[in-house]
Amino acid sequence: MRPSCYLQVPGGNTYTLSLARVKSLQAVVAGLEAVAYPLFLRVGARPTAQLQPVTARTLLAEVERFAPLLNGLAISGIRFRDGAETVLGCIYAGPEGDEVAPGLHTSPAGIRVVVAEFPPPVGFRSGPGMVAGRYECYFREIRRDPDGRWLGFRTAAMGGSGAPVELPGLAIPPATRWDIAAVSGKPNVVALESVETPAAEVFRDIIHGFVTASTESLRLRVPLEIRRDLLT
Repeated sequence: MRPSCYLQVPGGNTYTLSLARVKSLQAVVAGLEAVAYPLFLRVGARPTAQLQPVTARTLLAEVERFAPLLNGLAISGIRFRDGAETVLGCIYAGPEGDEVAPGLHTSPAGIRVVVAEFPPPVGFRSGPGMVAGRYECYFREIRRDPDGRWLGFRTAAMGGSGAPVELPGLAIPPATRWDIAAVSGKPNVVALESVETPAAEVFRDIIHGFVTASTESLRLRVPLEIRRDLLT
């Protein structure tokens, strides 16, 4: 399982949040105006932190200030579907970057696939700043055909005839790495699609956890304890 961040109020509730999602939100907030939200941006910096109610009030104020600013932002992601077109889950760009599996990236321009083959597959090209010998291509959708082959359908910006591009060896992140998962184990992923989701929706559960935990700390007049799993 992915590391978690725990917000605990004695006499109240414990809220378990994805540490990666918390860090992703911190990255977004830092891009807004980091100096305005110093307390929130330090969350998770230490394995354990205890905020007295007066400090919890400051944290609450910071979250309530930046939350409305997320309404105009969108987060790139990859949505997974099965053969019946049922949505299985979604994964978003993480705090360390947009690579969600080896060679598979989220991007506002589409699903980015990077290969080290030469000659590269049809439609793949070298881009500015890319490592020598690496080639990229952007797809609006990637599907698995009845023979088990992964076929990518390029975005309009990539041009081409519209014919699918075969993507042998495509790496799919396991469901335990997804940000939203309606399944467990090894789901039968048949399609990946590029999505843009409002940031307020992506981080709704994270914001709710911080607002509710901080409010409980103030109501009960007890410290808010913030813990995180130790990272390996």
